[in-house]
Amino acid sequence: MVEFLKPESEVKSKVMLNLGSGTDIRQNWINADIAKIDGLDFVIDIESEELPLDDGSISLILLSHVIEHVDNIRHLLNEIFRVLKPGGKLYIIVPAFSSNGAFQDPTHVRFFTDETFKYLSGEYFDYYFGNVGQRAKVVLLKRRRTSYYNQLYRYFSPIIRLIGKRRFDNYVDNLFLNMTKEYHVIIEKL
Repeated sequence: MVEFLKPESEVKSKVMLNLGSGTDIRQNWINADIAKIDGLDFVIDIESEELPLDDGSISLILLSHVIEHVDNIRHLLNEIFRVLKPGGKLYIIVPAFSSNGAFQDPTHVRFFTDETFKYLSGEYFDYYFGNVGQRAKVVLLKRRRTSYYNQLYRYFSPIIRLIGKRRFDNYVDNLFLNMTKEYHVIIEKL
């Protein structure tokens, strides 16, 4: 059961949620995690419990290295979209499917590609999450590259000038593993 560690009224007056915060406690944010950590606003199991927040009350939710650990992603996403305001943003940071970081942690239960986020937003196959119609859109997808990519980029820079960076990135992403470390994605609720 959700356990408030600070007064409920104080928690509900904030509009930014750091969900699965761990020790990354942010000032002026609602900080929540499954582990009871100093500085949290409440403790919650995001796979099974409802967020103790009003519908449409949050403008920004941060999931930094959280969602790859979640089995019951359907429940989590439905709760996130319930509490997000229209126009509110969900900021997700996850290891890229082809990175060492995706596989080294035995508690990871899923992997993410560029296209995964279109499923999460409802752009693809919204029936997975029990909704009718698209409920959000991906407004930013940024790849954080590894040092291997940076070395390859420097080596091939004369060729890149000829073929273009976008084409080079497509070749690299399709031919090599461990070139993208993680994805930084912003999904906006419609």
